Amino acid sequence: MILPLIRLGARSWAPVSRTLDHLQPMAALLARAYVAEGFFLSGLTKVRDWDTTLALFTEEYHVPVLPLLPLR
Repeated sequence: MILPLIRLGARSWAPVSRTLDHLQPMAALLARAYVAEGFFLSGLTKVRDWDTTLALFTEEYHVPVLPLLPLR
C-alpha cells in the first residue's frame, strides 16, 4: 500500500528537482547581485563627496588616523 505512494512521490519529485537544479545558478547570481548593490552604493557615497567620506570614517567608523588629517 505505501510502496506505490513512495514510487509516485519519487516520480513526481524528479522533475521538480531537475527544475530547481537548473534555477540554482540564476538564484545564486541574483543573491550576489543583491549583496553587491550594497557595496557598490556604499562606494558611490564615498566617491561622490569627500566630506561625507571623512565624516563617515571619523564619526561612524572611528578610524583614529583621520583626526590628524586637516578637513577642508
